[in-house]
Amino acid sequence: FLWVFVTRVLFALGQYSVQPFLQYYNADVLGQKDPATSNSIMLACIIVASIVSALIGGRISDRVGRKPVIYVAGTTMAAAALLLLVVPGFGAALLLAVVFGLGFGAFTSVDWALGSDAMPSDTSFARDMGIWHVAFVAPQFIGGPQGALLDWGNAQGGNLGYTLVFGVAAAFFILGVLLVRNVPDTHPKGQHLPA
Repeated sequence: FLWVFVTRVLFALGQYSVQPFLQYYNADVLGQKDPATSNSIMLACIIVASIVSALIGGRISDRVGRKPVIYVAGTTMAAAALLLLVVPGFGAALLLAVVFGLGFGAFTSVDWALGSDAMPSDTSFARDMGIWHVAFVAPQFIGGPQGALLDWGNAQGGNLGYTLVFGVAAAFFILGVLLVRNVPDTHPKGQHLPA
């Protein structure tokens, strides 16, 4: 349960390292004239793709296990975060938003299943699920330090701040992928839950 909690914190830190700054990224890096609208389109791409992969990711995890899906999803999210730094334009950024969304949706669906599998006791399931959910909510407060890092880096020139913030996000995702290996496999592969 502790390792599921820690890895969820890391994935949430990765997400919230970038999400609050996407609108500024659209203006500063992609040169969009209406960054609010561009940001909304990018987030819509992430959401639609994540819905699709959430439906598929859960089914795949029932066949191959939880962790392999998280390995692929987390690596996909890290790669998309890094590739956003070198995209040639808004169209390519939207494609990467879809790729990120595919990873995010698969991660989210399987992470819930992994969290349920790892609950320490049937008698305290509701309490433990609440504690586990804090791992997703608390990292939203990282915006302040990441904003300071973004401002400092951009003051150095060359959009260095975005490189640092997106790089930190990718590092959180990869660290989450590496540490999820410590979570014991408690859900037998190929065992389907009753509908």
